[in-house]
Amino acid sequence: MGIFSSTSAAICSVLDTAADIGDAAGKTVSMATTYVDNRATAQKLTDKQAVMLTTAKQLRTVQAELDADADLAAMFKSLATEFK
Repeated sequence: MGIFSSTSAAICSVLDTAADIGDAAGKTVSMATTYVDNRATAQKLTDKQAVMLTTAKQLRTVQAELDADADLAAMFKSLATEFK
């Protein structure tokens, strides 16, 4: 019986270690998922504002050029019907 109980203890020890590794892996995956989810939320919240700001800056440059050149402004206005 000594051999069987030693073998059983060894097998249980290995299986317990495997279970602990599985638990640790599950916690790590959960942490990684939370990390990625938080970054995705932050990106979603800030990306819209960043795009709006960049667009406004580009439009400011366009508007300054149009304000400085009446012919260019007229041509720009006539082209508006060509773009949908």
